Amino acid sequence: MQAWQVHENGEPSEVMRLSDVERPTPGDGQILLRVRAANINFPDALMVRGHYQVRPPLPFTPGVEICGETEDGRRVIATPALPHGGFAEYAVADAAAVLPAPDSLDDAEPPRCTSATRRAGSACTAGPAWRPVRRSSCTPRRVGSAAPPYSSARPPAPP
Repeated sequence: MQAWQVHENGEPSEVMRLSDVERPTPGDGQILLRVRAANINFPDALMVRGHYQVRPPLPFTPGVEICGETEDGRRVIATPALPHGGFAEYAVADAAAVLPAPDSLDDAEPPRCTSATRRAGSACTAGPAWRPVRRSSCTPRRVGSAAPPYSSARPPAPP
């Protein structure tokens, strides 16, 4: 099968190579999935650069979110088990963590849903360092200004 592999850490455009590799073999509690779509996420870029908290052994295939198909033809959403990520024709995932892909979404949409949910969930459970930001601390900016559309800076105090 073909997979985008990382043999050394660096910029993704420089170190990722399309390679012919063996199809991954599922371990205990894992299933083999045919990849239908894979999202490119910030953690993937960080992993390729060697800057993410998870550092798979080299060589590895990035791709932390996929819409895949089981051997019996079910469409599912999964987080592949590294080092056999989703930027390949096949990936393996923990069977207990595989979710059915909603029929109302095309192949590219379900993985995006899991990404947003995971980020929101981790933000809500990050522990003592996390604290909510008051809505009033965001100052809208007009389009074309040098500042981003919303800034976390507080508006200046009135004179």
